[in-house]
Amino acid sequence: MHGPRHGACLFLLLLLSFFFFFFSAEAAPMTVRVTVLGGFNGSTGARGPEGPPGPPGVNGTTPVTALYQATASDTVSRAATTALAADVLMPSMSIMPAVTGAYQVFFSGTVSTTNADTTVSVSIYHQGAKVAFTDAVYTTAGLGTTAGSNVHRSLLLAVTAGDVVEVRWQVVGKMTTRIGYVFARSLFMIRVGAGP
Repeated sequence: MHGPRHGACLFLLLLLSFFFFFFSAEAAPMTVRVTVLGGFNGSTGARGPEGPPGPPGVNGTTPVTALYQATASDTVSRAATTALAADVLMPSMSIMPAVTGAYQVFFSGTVSTTNADTTVSVSIYHQGAKVAFTDAVYTTAGLGTTAGSNVHRSLLLAVTAGDVVEVRWQVVGKMTTRIGYVFARSLFMIRVGAGP
């Protein structure tokens, strides 16, 4: 027969078996999975201070404007002269621009001749060729005079850097011997646009 002592021992044995199984090293570890829900974006913060200015940019290689000029001035007693009936370079009237571009070209000068019925003709040349419609003439109908007359020319010309722009002149007439004179004179070139 089993008494109360035998029942208590059986209960204690079952209890020890439960604890041994529960705390056994072979038991699988418990995994806890946590899910974090995203919250709402907060309001935009205040704007920060402006940063320092950046370094200056690189200078351009082509100026917007370029100006070239050639000038000369001679007195009546030692004026530049020509006796040729073909165009030759007028002294000091030559420019070689260093910048490619479209240029406004201006020429102004005072010419004369002491020969009657004689014409002094002035023209603008580009790279050795006469530019069309640039002749400026001074003609004596009767007796010549050293007083002279002003002649002017202006034109727009496409020029490449290194080109030569110059003024040439000649004197023609009925006289076998004829002389043309030039006194104060100026040749200007102003760049007004991009190259050709």
